[in-house]
Amino acid sequence: MLEESDDPRIRVGSLRPPFIIKPANPQSGFKAIKCMSVSELEAVVASYPGDYPFLVQEWVGGTDKDLYFCALYLDKGDLLQALRVTSWRPTRRRWDRPRLRCLSTCLNYVK
Repeated sequence: MLEESDDPRIRVGSLRPPFIIKPANPQSGFKAIKCMSVSELEAVVASYPGDYPFLVQEWVGGTDKDLYFCALYLDKGDLLQALRVTSWRPTRRRWDRPRLRCLSTCLNYVK
């Protein structure tokens, strides 16, 4: 997490570019931006001073079939449901829908 008082160069020092930067608040000025260097990251941060804090991660390359999303539904810390959505390219005849699967392995991340 990159807070307003943080020095971006120090905060992301352990990460390797390229980076993906996302505002923690989904109602911010942008959704996500890929930065190829710390200088680009600093420019993005300077362009959106009202959107702190930011989540900065190393870029993970891949194709659409490599995309996964995990959602946990919690009630006061207790797991109600864990879902993983996988994504793949649509066919010519119809648009494929994401597959949903329960993940018992998500239980390890909750507590």
